[in-house]
Amino acid sequence: MTYLLQKAIKEHLVTVFAGSWSPSPPSKVMVLPQVLIGALPPKRHTQEQGEDFPFLVVRAVDGEDDAEKKPEVNVDIIVGTWVPPESEAETGVIEVHRMGDKVRIALRKIGDAGAILDNRYELQYPIKWKAGVRDADGSDGGGQPHPYYYMTIKTRWLLPPVINPLSVTEEVQDYGAGLKG
Repeated sequence: MTYLLQKAIKEHLVTVFAGSWSPSPPSKVMVLPQVLIGALPPKRHTQEQGEDFPFLVVRAVDGEDDAEKKPEVNVDIIVGTWVPPESEAETGVIEVHRMGDKVRIALRKIGDAGAILDNRYELQYPIKWKAGVRDADGSDGGGQPHPYYYMTIKTRWLLPPVINPLSVTEEVQDYGAGLKG
């Protein structure tokens, strides 16, 4: 269910960002942000620095199952954006907040309407966010590394209780066939 929640959030964000163009290095062309589950794709030797920008990464970070209540999952949405290096730093701050605001407004519309995402995932308040990077130990890295700008939006979701395990057919349908040999 956790992967399916991430998939539903991703699909929602793809719709939200349709037509929302942002600059992308190194060519400085305007592109739609990538929306990914879990992490950015592996780096290749032929890849230009910053080629992944702009992006949104949907990542389930932890959760809790309790016999007395619905399962909970905490999902981070990491926003990454880039501005041309010759731009003022304020331009990068504006761009990351524009993208972050768009995510938070879309999430609030789910919660404010009392709607449940994908007919099964219930957003819980508060929605928290933090702009800037984090050091490897999780402490505040102290700002934004121009020309790259980041924001993490923290969400909490209630999942439907899992009563019966999925059949093999349902598992393949929901999760895919797995790794190819």
